[in-house]
Amino acid sequence: MVDYGRLRTCRRKFLLEYFGDAMGTESCGNCDVCLSARETVDVTVVAQKFLSAVIRTGERFGIAHVSDVLLGRGSARIKELGHSDLSVFAIVTDFDRNRLRQVALEMIDQGLLKTSGGQYPTVSVTDAGRDWLRSQRPLTITLPVDDVPRQASNRSHMDGAAATSEHDAQLFARLRALRRRLADEAGVPAFVVFNDATLRNLAAIKPTQPEDMLRVSGVGPTKLQRYGQHFLDAIRQYLGKRSAGASVYPGRAVPEIVTYDRLSEIRKEYPRAYEPWTAEEERQLQELYGSGASIADLAARLGRRPSAISSRLNRLLGGGDNLA
Repeated sequence: MVDYGRLRTCRRKFLLEYFGDAMGTESCGNCDVCLSARETVDVTVVAQKFLSAVIRTGERFGIAHVSDVLLGRGSARIKELGHSDLSVFAIVTDFDRNRLRQVALEMIDQGLLKTSGGQYPTVSVTDAGRDWLRSQRPLTITLPVDDVPRQASNRSHMDGAAATSEHDAQLFARLRALRRRLADEAGVPAFVVFNDATLRNLAAIKPTQPEDMLRVSGVGPTKLQRYGQHFLDAIRQYLGKRSAGASVYPGRAVPEIVTYDRLSEIRKEYPRAYEPWTAEEERQLQELYGSGASIADLAARLGRRPSAISSRLNRLLGGGDNLA
């Protein structure tokens, strides 16, 4: 029944063959599979991430738990186990829990993963899975067109649509070399640091401050804490704004490193902290500021940290550093 539910080919054909009959054609034209438009999707990167997460969590957990780690769901159980501190925590942004399960089931079908028996089955990586992880061979899966994972589109103007086509190829090459060095030093696959899409976003947007880097698709507080300084230094050096080895925070205090727990605290007070700015919010911000609202008032009204309010006003109005 599980195999039947996961079918990506004609269901009628499967049933007939199961009972020793034959349909004579590949499609009945009537079942949900035959009637739905389908697309073959390359899931190589997310499959690599999933196998890495299985290994790093000790091969003692089920598909759902591994998926929650990859999606960055900070449940009490995940925190208690220390899995929110793993390098694979929150590294998947373009698949949901259901699609991750489909990828995992595909890997089980192909012998890259195996499951234990019992009421609460766990998954572990097979020898074939470890070989595949090292080989970098592609993995594809067939999904209904409506279910094909797309990059999140709510990352404002700093998202990757323009980045993938307009990124600086020379800077991208430098960032890839830096990623490889950091990955080798940490003994992890390169995508654990940043995937190629994120590097293209960085090479297009060229952030030079941590608050700007946080707005790049694929960069979160944990990644900023672990790798942000290296990439900001590289971008500044490339742009010629700072000599090699100089701090990216000249003349000012180093910004607070925002851990997952700290991020949760901040968002209790400022619900939209670290969320991308929308054009409507920017319009409202300028209107309220022009009517005499203080930074504290604006922070309360818009649900954002006062420092973010000041930074955005400076950007929009071209002001100095002393907005109040």
